[in-house]
Amino acid sequence: MWHIWVGAVMRDVDFFALLLEADREEASAAREGGCPHCAAVLHRADYGRKPRGAPAGAPEEFSVRFSLCCSRDGCRKRLTPMSVRFLARRVYVGAAVVLVAAAMQGPSPARIKRLSELLGMTRRTARRWLSWWQTRFAGSDFFRSLRGLLHRLVQAEELPLALLEILHRPRPRSTTEAVLKLLRPITSATAPDAQPV
Repeated sequence: MWHIWVGAVMRDVDFFALLLEADREEASAAREGGCPHCAAVLHRADYGRKPRGAPAGAPEEFSVRFSLCCSRDGCRKRLTPMSVRFLARRVYVGAAVVLVAAAMQGPSPARIKRLSELLGMTRRTARRWLSWWQTRFAGSDFFRSLRGLLHRLVQAEELPLALLEILHRPRPRSTTEAVLKLLRPITSATAPDAQPV
């Protein structure tokens, strides 16, 4: 079932616009909070990304990673708000990293080929994502803290499919959005041990 969702979600331009708006709100809230180091005003210091996997027609601003910079001389520290669009430094959008890895669980060679062609990625990349979920992510402090919030015990080999199943909603994009929101803390420096490589 989840492999069917990949195509539906990854072609949904409205879904990607929704993710962009969620990130805008996150950046706005972070800016209002001021610098976490000195409480000074934060200025926008966005930077461009070249995300793969977003559908044709996604908003142009989708490729901008919202970021903030302290206005006070002597501090000038950067704050990059959490994101539902990007999963840390991954080249592919977060939705692809979640859905493709979930669809890889119990894959057939034909399914892997279709997923790879849909997103223009290699099979090796998809296998690396699944490995990251089941090793580095599963061993992270972030996941250990997350396990206490989930309704059932999740084993490493069940990731990321178990997250989609636990947060299942009636619509594929709603489920994907719920998982991406759950993962927001690993999109900034707050959980470095869970950061994708």
